[in-house]
Amino acid sequence: TAALREAGVPECRYLLAVSTIHPHKNFVRLLEAYGQLVAEGWAQHLVVAGLPGKSWKAVRRLLKGKDWASRVHLLGWQRREVILSLFNNAEALVFPSTFEGFGMPVLEAMASGLPVVCSDIAVLREIAGGAAQFFDPTSSSAIAEALHAALRDPTYRAELIKRGRQRAAGFSWRRSAEQTLAAFLAVV
Repeated sequence: TAALREAGVPECRYLLAVSTIHPHKNFVRLLEAYGQLVAEGWAQHLVVAGLPGKSWKAVRRLLKGKDWASRVHLLGWQRREVILSLFNNAEALVFPSTFEGFGMPVLEAMASGLPVVCSDIAVLREIAGGAAQFFDPTSSSAIAEALHAALRDPTYRAELIKRGRQRAAGFSWRRSAEQTLAAFLAVV
């Protein structure tokens, strides 16, 4: 699409990661996992949309000299229309964070019909329920294995998409406001 070309994403199949590049977002391990997948012959590129943060230099250092570095696209911050286009054209969202307050990209991906492969941490389990393929965020091999599990079987991938859309439908601003109001009224 025009929005993807504008952002610098070539026409290719890709995995998507959306987040500021901070240490707890775990991009170094994600890149290690991606390197394993490329070594196994994976064709997908890796697209990262998010502000350069405290791990930006470490990520850039890790990419130096890798023969697959040209397949990793660090887009930086992107406007909303580009993010939506990224979600609509990716093969999966990979979210390797070791700590989160909420994890909005996981919910956005599920609502967009994108299978989610994410860290097995409490907040993401609560958000995704049974609608994601989880992995141990301390292991690059576990990240690679989870991506394999979610993407090698089209039936399972379709099931993740279906469950993700159902799960995302349970989250809405209206429902959030109603629950917040009910909590306030209970206290009063």
